[in-house]
Amino acid sequence: MADQSLMARARDYVAASNAHDLDRVEAMFAEDAEYHSTGAGSHSGQTLIRGMMDRFFTAYPDVQWAAENYRLAGDDGVAFDFVMTAKPADGGEGIERRGVESLFFTTDGLIRRIEVEA
Repeated sequence: MADQSLMARARDYVAASNAHDLDRVEAMFAEDAEYHSTGAGSHSGQTLIRGMMDRFFTAYPDVQWAAENYRLAGDDGVAFDFVMTAKPADGGEGIERRGVESLFFTTDGLIRRIEVEA
């Protein structure tokens, strides 16, 4: 897959996440995708990843990611720096997290693994 295509797919993933379009996000994942995050733990499979995301977006309904410095990560991945901001649905204090997210793709362009360090 061409480098620009990987970059475009990573940017589309961030845009769909910021739009809170979880149907679109879910469709970007391979059935057997893996998600590993220092904050959200590990989740295997498209269905379980979607469930984790549903719970997270319910808990933080205004969450947004500012992503920058997109770069290639190996032959099949893209990494980027992010700042996530969110206020909890229960009215508690807002949070801000900085980190690095790496997306790795199948040859068909689906996300096969995500690694988040925040």
